[in-house]
Amino acid sequence: MRLRDDVEATVRSWDAYERGRGSLPVIDYDCHPSTSPIEAATSRLQVLKRLQDLDATAETQPGEERVRARLRGDIAYLRALLGERAPLRDYISRTQGTHADAGATATSPREEQTRGRRSNRWESDGTPTPWLSWRRARAG
Repeated sequence: MRLRDDVEATVRSWDAYERGRGSLPVIDYDCHPSTSPIEAATSRLQVLKRLQDLDATAETQPGEERVRARLRGDIAYLRALLGERAPLRDYISRTQGTHADAGATATSPREEQTRGRRSNRWESDGTPTPWLSWRRARAG
């Protein structure tokens, strides 16, 4: 539990740093807000170093796979904020815990016709038809 608490404290200090400089928050919805003041990190690089140290610690502790997955996501996101441009598949895998192509499909009007799918309908200008509209047309 100590490792998870250290990760949480680090993410909260990173969030305080970002909010303090007018950037987007790191924690967008806090399910367990703290009433005690949070000391802001001094820089993104400081946060990155701390997260990497915690990841190295988590690697040596059995049963911390979920904490490591969280750390890998935070590290990937922070590196992107610092300007690193990782391949999209790697970034999605690290931040979302899934592969970029798992369940993701691009559907064009032509593919819809070819596959005979009825989940989406398209207008001639390429915009999707509202579900209710095509559902009524189909029923009528």
